[in-house]
Amino acid sequence: MNGRLKIWDNRHPVSDRSDSKAMPRLHSFLLIPLLLATTVAPAFGQANASEAPPPQAGIASPRFAIRQFAVEGNTLIETPVIEQALSPFTGDTRDFADVQRALEALEHLYRVRGFSTVYVSVPEQALEKGVVRLKVVEGRIGKITLEGNEHFSAENIRRSLPMLKEGEAPNATRLSENVQLANQNPSKTVEVLLGVGEREGEVNARVRVKDERPWRLVATLDNTGTNATGRHRLGVSFQHNNVFDTDQSFSAAYTTAPHKPQGVQVDIYSLGYRIPIYRLGDSIDLLYVKSTVGVPSSSPSLAGGLGIVGKGDIFGLRYNLLLPRDGEYTSRIVFGLDARNMDSSCTTVNGTRLVGVAGCEPYRVRPLSVTYHGNWLQTDRVIGFGLGATVNAGASSSQSYDLASSGREAPTHFLIWRANGSYAQVLPQDWQLRFNGQAQYSSKPLVPTEQIGIAGSTAVRGFLERAIATDSGYFVQAELYTPDLASKLSLPGSLRALAFYDFGSGHLHRVRANAHYGIASAGIGLRYAYDRYLNWRFDLANVRDSHSMSANTPPIETEWRGNFSLTVGF
Repeated sequence: MNGRLKIWDNRHPVSDRSDSKAMPRLHSFLLIPLLLATTVAPAFGQANASEAPPPQAGIASPRFAIRQFAVEGNTLIETPVIEQALSPFTGDTRDFADVQRALEALEHLYRVRGFSTVYVSVPEQALEKGVVRLKVVEGRIGKITLEGNEHFSAENIRRSLPMLKEGEAPNATRLSENVQLANQNPSKTVEVLLGVGEREGEVNARVRVKDERPWRLVATLDNTGTNATGRHRLGVSFQHNNVFDTDQSFSAAYTTAPHKPQGVQVDIYSLGYRIPIYRLGDSIDLLYVKSTVGVPSSSPSLAGGLGIVGKGDIFGLRYNLLLPRDGEYTSRIVFGLDARNMDSSCTTVNGTRLVGVAGCEPYRVRPLSVTYHGNWLQTDRVIGFGLGATVNAGASSSQSYDLASSGREAPTHFLIWRANGSYAQVLPQDWQLRFNGQAQYSSKPLVPTEQIGIAGSTAVRGFLERAIATDSGYFVQAELYTPDLASKLSLPGSLRALAFYDFGSGHLHRVRANAHYGIASAGIGLRYAYDRYLNWRFDLANVRDSHSMSANTPPIETEWRGNFSLTVGF
């Protein structure tokens, strides 16, 4: 079908019209001679416009008065808005070009409002009292055809595209938002193609769907633990991405240490629920995490891995506001509210709780955050970033914060600026270059949950998880990937080797010594993936710089350290 209007998913740009034949129209330059045939032509000595010779070079275009544009067929835009858009083209001495410009201005008005299947023409007419008629044809959906959906019902696909209805003019902007939100479901992707229908003003829609079973079980294994709690972490999670056939997602996960020391309890639970709001193009995330281990951990969730600083529980609420896409650029604003109740209490060998000891005080944090996320997806590169701010909407007593921050007098009210960024570039011969980093700034001391960890398997590699956490700081990972090695080794899936260099820096407020830290590491790694069922990664890092920027450097690991993670889906 010629001239399809394509609404792509969030990995492709929106194209209003791929072919000028998609909505053929008669241009005003062809129609104006007929328009002037009975009224204007006699003034120029022409009895019949159809017999008029073609304009000759150097001859001025005829002038005529345009008092008003009468727009026929419009139901989508308010009349005063149209009149305002066309008023610059009225006047006593107008010509054919002004009519053409008015036509284009009206079409542009529809385009900027998202109505890409609307076209405007100038019908054959006689100029009477300076009124020029413009005809609007609002292309409306005639037939909708679904293709490829095997695990998601036709009703589900239609509900995820509320802007696509028979008998209505599709709004490309809103429909693109529907597609973006629908494609956030990990179990399906949709693509909408609009093309010319059988009748004038009719647009047919074809919805291509790629889906898979909406539920899956996942087992994970890594070595992000410690000697005190067990070196390994074993987890299992369940996720269903079409609860009640509404694209709502539910996840539950459990993580433990299979070889923990006797008497040590390591249990991490998490629940997540995502609700897409297709009418608005947004979504809501509900999160809950509970940890019984007093060391940093991570638990999978619908909003990504949740970093857990220690023992306690976390309730989270996220509102994801998707913004209109601009070609290859997509963006969203995430509003977040957490309730973090941290049980950092300490006990003696006989079980007596220590009171008033720095670093051994339970505390409560209620961070309220807003973050802007942007993403450019191009043929050979992907760029993403996030900028946000966090304030504390509710807290424990100031004494609790003072003790929780090891006597550094952390305030109950704080402001934190946070940023993250990523860059992936495809190089010649399938090599890849990637950068990833995070940063935060606070002018005051912070409790542990709000500090940035600049060391660990997801930061500067070669260190234990959050071996260094600071009030302000940053880290950067730089990676160079080889071409895919799987085919050379006759392996299914994808296998790449990499070399990396990580570095980071951080600062602690109100600390007499060792307030500044600068660390770096370098190493090699492997990444293997087979479809969505198996994902394995391994990094071997050598710490190149492990000292603080001041005297009396604390002992930090300086040997080689290997980190691995294995994910198996069922």
